[in-house]
Amino acid sequence: MTDEKKREYTLRITQAGPKGLTILLYEITECYLQEAEEAFARKEPEQFRDAVHKAQKCLTVCRSSLDRTQPLSAVLLPLYVNLHAMLSRALTRKRVTEVQETAQMIAQLREAYEQTGDSGEEE
Repeated sequence: MTDEKKREYTLRITQAGPKGLTILLYEITECYLQEAEEAFARKEPEQFRDAVHKAQKCLTVCRSSLDRTQPLSAVLLPLYVNLHAMLSRALTRKRVTEVQETAQMIAQLREAYEQTGDSGEEE
């Protein structure tokens, strides 16, 4: 992730509410997954592994920030666990397919959050 992108995310994080933070976390995860795909295409295994690990850390944050009293968390928790496992398989099998599938699911989650009303940014 470029320094400029990091600064952009930092600014947006300081202005985001809880829903906006979730959307940002999904975007950051997507960015790392894209970096993993690009590293795989360039045949750079270390960069691939590093990007996948960063995406996994994002999923860990998603999982740990769930409000377990909310019914939606019962759906999201196993999904996050499964996505993390898919990325582990990508690393052990040295394949990009699981990375691409994870990216698609994260994009769908982000889009769903974006469609649920306000942007989540504080006013």
